[in-house]
Amino acid sequence: AAWDRALDTGRARMFDAAIDRALNGVTTFRLRLGGVIHIEHGPDRRLMMSALRAPPPPAPKRTECT
Repeated sequence: AAWDRALDTGRARMFDAAIDRALNGVTTFRLRLGGVIHIEHGPDRRLMMSALRAPPPPAPKRTECT
């Protein structure tokens, strides 16, 4: 039970991180011959589409403590 909760928590955190990177953007360096020729910052559209296609993480299960 604890292991399942840990897995669910990890999946939810990964999903949140992917959405954050997709919406807030990432910095990409274009390299040629060992040097930076272009730096761009923007949303990661492929990651955004991947996150939207994936099923949402499961809702946390409620358990009663006795």
